[in-house]
Amino acid sequence: MTVVIALEGMPCSGKTSALATLVANLRDDCLAFPETNPTPGQLRTLHGLEPQELNKWYLDRELARSLEVDACAHVEKLAAVALDRTWLGALAHSFAMGGGRSSRLFRNALAHYRSALKPRITPPHLTVLFKQTIDLSVKRRALKPIEPASPEWSESGFIAATATFYDEEAHDLLESPVILFQAGLYADFGSLMRALGIAVDSFWGSAEWRAGVDLVPISRLPTPLESKDRHFPDTGQIISDDLIWAYFRSHGRAATLGSPMGATLQYFGRPTQYFGRHALRIAESGKVICWQPHLKDLL
Repeated sequence: MTVVIALEGMPCSGKTSALATLVANLRDDCLAFPETNPTPGQLRTLHGLEPQELNKWYLDRELARSLEVDACAHVEKLAAVALDRTWLGALAHSFAMGGGRSSRLFRNALAHYRSALKPRITPPHLTVLFKQTIDLSVKRRALKPIEPASPEWSESGFIAATATFYDEEAHDLLESPVILFQAGLYADFGSLMRALGIAVDSFWGSAEWRAGVDLVPISRLPTPLESKDRHFPDTGQIISDDLIWAYFRSHGRAATLGSPMGATLQYFGRPTQYFGRHALRIAESGKVICWQPHLKDLL
């Protein structure tokens, strides 16, 4: 059976690191869906949208991705399908942006989810809810570039409101079993995978656990975050591929794409590297694209 796992929770709590860990270990046995963030080209189109329109855009993207996940989950060769944030993350954003459960922004987003998404999507088998203190989220977020399209993610008040959502609203909305994962200075992804009930021996054989990213304690993170070469001290990763490096440099760098979260891998037939906000992939044409997996990639 293909296990569908949703990774949700606080900003900078280890969700994308866990996704990179799954990719590094399971390779083509796990299809990993990155966050549904706007591509560099879409950012220009979305600029100036009202918050309600922007939230609807994100939720509609989540619907399209959920339908693709349903199709991919029936491919027998896959051991797991993993999603970095889902519609729940979009609702968390509207909750924090609007100022709580009684805000019009959140009520409209919730109504859109219930009418347009919920009847059409299949809940994941498991949702991993990453929890950490507000203070740690704020500290970790402060070490990352401010996202031009979403500066609110760097504001302590917004992060605190997000924590309120995950503490008070999320459990009532989720239909799948939930595993709480308390993020700290280090994230033990081996323990997390065992908690998910995924048997390491059956999926990985005798291979050693290779963490996609080891989270570095806040006190040891050097600054500035992005050096002039291809090494990124905030994640300990590099951009080794020349085409991906050229795309990264010309499309907003870490502020738009995020820092690299793992190495460039041959993944479902093409060189692919996961970043904090996107997955970059070299298509058959030789062009670098912001990639969301599709069923056709598995066939």
